[in-house]
Amino acid sequence: MPSSSRKKSQRQVPNGDKVVPATSSDDSSSESENDESGRTSIESRSKHVLKPPKFDGKTSFETFWAQLQNCATNHQWTRAQKLVFLKNSLEKDAANVLWDYGTEVTDSFSGLTKTLRMRFGGASFADKHIIELKNRRRTKGETLKALHSDVRRLAALAFPDMDQKNREVVSCDYFIDALDDPDFGLKIREKQPADLDSALRIA
Repeated sequence: MPSSSRKKSQRQVPNGDKVVPATSSDDSSSESENDESGRTSIESRSKHVLKPPKFDGKTSFETFWAQLQNCATNHQWTRAQKLVFLKNSLEKDAANVLWDYGTEVTDSFSGLTKTLRMRFGGASFADKHIIELKNRRRTKGETLKALHSDVRRLAALAFPDMDQKNREVVSCDYFIDALDDPDFGLKIREKQPADLDSALRIA
């Protein structure tokens, strides 16, 4: 009986003196479905939804702009959609631009972009952070690691075009000044730290 049932389950097609098993349409259908599933999976990954960044006026406008443009390209936004998402991305100080200017600026993608760039980007933005970096001092209870991280952040914003090696040297000096302890700072300088991380380890 088992042998008989197996023969019934396998259709066979005569081929001269030989018996050739027939190709199952179910197998080819299954392979087709797998191929379709694979293509769908690849397509869904390629259309991954990117979340537009937020901009508060305190971080780099150039970085924000690059991320927003990346989202626009990925989602194929129209110019009108770009304006909607740009407005929605603004918060805190940057969002005040929506109230400080008329509709000739806020309802124009190019006009709003130009205003934001003038107010928060370029040289004016860098100058603002240079001043902040020069005046930075360690607050009561602030850890050296927290001060180190903030000095690195401010240096990157203040000197965006400076190469990494020179920025590390400059950051090191600002970090020592920010300790607000001349005697302690002198001891660190005597050990000639090569970069900001070295200054932190010595401190």
